[in-house]
Amino acid sequence: MDAQLSQLFPIALSSTHHAQIREHLHSVRVGVVDSLLSNLDTPATAQRLGPRVGELHAFLSGLLELSAQSPERFGEIFGHWSLGLMLGSLMGPNPRDDFQRDQLLSNICALRLTQALEDKGSQGRFTTTSDFYDLLRDRRVRVQGADPKRVQWELAQGAVTLRAEGAQEPFAKLPLPLATPGLAPHVSLEPLPRSEPWGVPIVDNRRLLSLLGSEQHDPDTGEPTAGWEPLTMKESTTAAHGIIKDLWPEVLDWAGALLTAFVDMNAPPRKSVHRSASYGAGSPIFLTRVDTPFKHAEDVVHELQHQRMFLTLNTSDYGLWHDSRQIFVSPYRSDPRPLQGLHLGIHAFLAVNRFRLRVMERMGFTPERRHHLFNLHRTNLFSFRTMLEHEQLSAHGRAVFVEYARELISQHKLIEAFVTPEMNEAFNRRMGEHTDKVRASGAALVNDSPDYMNWEQTVEKSIRFVKDEGGTL
Repeated sequence: MDAQLSQLFPIALSSTHHAQIREHLHSVRVGVVDSLLSNLDTPATAQRLGPRVGELHAFLSGLLELSAQSPERFGEIFGHWSLGLMLGSLMGPNPRDDFQRDQLLSNICALRLTQALEDKGSQGRFTTTSDFYDLLRDRRVRVQGADPKRVQWELAQGAVTLRAEGAQEPFAKLPLPLATPGLAPHVSLEPLPRSEPWGVPIVDNRRLLSLLGSEQHDPDTGEPTAGWEPLTMKESTTAAHGIIKDLWPEVLDWAGALLTAFVDMNAPPRKSVHRSASYGAGSPIFLTRVDTPFKHAEDVVHELQHQRMFLTLNTSDYGLWHDSRQIFVSPYRSDPRPLQGLHLGIHAFLAVNRFRLRVMERMGFTPERRHHLFNLHRTNLFSFRTMLEHEQLSAHGRAVFVEYARELISQHKLIEAFVTPEMNEAFNRRMGEHTDKVRASGAALVNDSPDYMNWEQTVEKSIRFVKDEGGTL
């Protein structure tokens, strides 16, 4: 791909860039699926899927048949963003309860099933839950009339027969093709709501999607905040699009190339709960609901930076990228981390603070928002100092670090201008306590000395690094 695509911040994309990104994404997705399929017959996968392992084998066998019968349909499924993510979630190491396992299998199965329902000549058998997602067509499928949670679909002779799992008699027989939005009382095909300016669907039920683990990113805990009334996902993402269009329009180019959906992680009961996530280039962006669209604008900037990094990263530029030793204090986590986590953090959060500075320049900031800007800048300084001291860089890696250093120096001049002694003291105290907490894990940490909190010294080292590399400030 064009080297310009790997710059620290988003650039405007040409039609050639878009084509390169599409081709690369397709290649990555196919590679991920191929890699996962090679692990399908392992004892670990069989144990993880239990009695459902045969259903996954049946899906994949049908997909192989489809590749011979209809290469175009096969390519549509195999290259879709959801297949690799769902297979990875189903077969990966994170815990999945029975409900999540069955939902993932149903959502995977739907990639073939809903294609088949559109063809009068389709034949085959499928098993799903009674409520699942057709992510290929951006729809939610609900089956009424099945008392058990799982439904068997049999397609033959121009019709689909529906049975509750284990039942002899069907509860419905419907003619094919089955493509109309509503066929109550038996099958309902409901288009997903959309975030129109982004041109992507909103997947509105996090648990039904089941890509996240049962304990992962779960905002539905704790005492509710009285009077907390977050915006709907459609409201906040629509307004966030307008904010980004006004302040950083190049981000929208990348959203058009990489963003596939928003996943509503459901309204947190507490105003203080604010989370976002994504899982590689071309992943949906998972969002908790918020009371101001500026938060979702920041979230999109943040998650697209992660996706851009995964898209363009050459891991050979960083000697410790694959080093799994958890020996670093991360300002973003309370447990010891490998250095890779700090790479991901600073790449995203430098962009978030650049965006915040543009917001502040245009609209001003409340004292609370200035604190957020300042705190994130200090954590970025801590991360960069750590990476500068410990990472093993190739020539291109050093050029990337020059970009990091220049941006940190530029932001430092703007942010430190409004820092009070009280703000400085409060942050240093919190960061010291954070480091003590990580140190208590007993890990042999390599970046827990006071030097890593000498902020002006870190800026001086950054300036020296840029000059030593032949760069200008």
